[in-house]
Amino acid sequence: MNDEKNSDRYLLESIRNKDVGAWSALIDQYQGRLFNYARGKVKQLSDAEDMVQETFTSLLNILHKKPETEIRRLDAYLFNILRNAICSQYRSRWARSVCLIEDAFYSKDASEAINVSEQITSGDISVSRFASDSEQNAKRHQLLTGILVDIIGKYKKKLNFRDIKICDLLFYSKISSIETAKILNQKESSVRVFKHRFLKQVIQRIPEQFRLADNSVLSSSDVFSEIWEATQLTCPKYSTLANFMMEKLDPEWFEYIDFHLTTFGCHFCRASFKDIQQKNSSDKQRSLQESIMASTIGFFKG
Repeated sequence: MNDEKNSDRYLLESIRNKDVGAWSALIDQYQGRLFNYARGKVKQLSDAEDMVQETFTSLLNILHKKPETEIRRLDAYLFNILRNAICSQYRSRWARSVCLIEDAFYSKDASEAINVSEQITSGDISVSRFASDSEQNAKRHQLLTGILVDIIGKYKKKLNFRDIKICDLLFYSKISSIETAKILNQKESSVRVFKHRFLKQVIQRIPEQFRLADNSVLSSSDVFSEIWEATQLTCPKYSTLANFMMEKLDPEWFEYIDFHLTTFGCHFCRASFKDIQQKNSSDKQRSLQESIMASTIGFFKG
């Protein structure tokens, strides 16, 4: 992760210094996954292309007009710009029903899909509805983000993927405890206990002066989902996805990535994984072409 962060940090700093080569490298690094994401959300190919271009233009404007802007994770930042471009351009009912995080989950007890996108609104990627009311709320949101990053980070370090999966479904997707238990083949009571303990842990770590009178907002509002999406808390690194494709991961990580891409269906990571597949295919084709050329070049020398 540090290598990727350092690489992105170097690219951004170089771009701020008007390095055209760095800008070209950044576009080459991210255009494929952004396009794959946009292509899965909009009907027209030209619209997807325009939105990806708009995403890069927006980033360039941010770096030029607000050079002090802190970008902790570049891929998440770009995906959020693109997501907002989609929400801003498409105001139709169809666009609002497009799931921007993962595929809709279908419940055996419900006649309609649970569509997560209905609970997500577009807007400034740096401002949550939870944080926009006041400076106090903005600080609370910042603290909450740090707490969630720390908790999920410890789960990853301990390879505690069961709890990460529960978090993905409960807090990111806002799937019910009943449905989460069914998806993960867990007891409903276990999921409810986990949710209670998780929320209690989060609340206890919020300093007294920033706590809410009614902490139920943490579980009933979109704040967790917004933080999850903005920071891509549980999304694997691009290099991890590449290792997954080549089956070079430890069993625990391999199983979780498989869940994240298929059962959970994260569209951010699906777009990145498709980009990896496309690049791998291009590399193989290029390698084959070079091999054919090397083995047949003698024909032209005779």
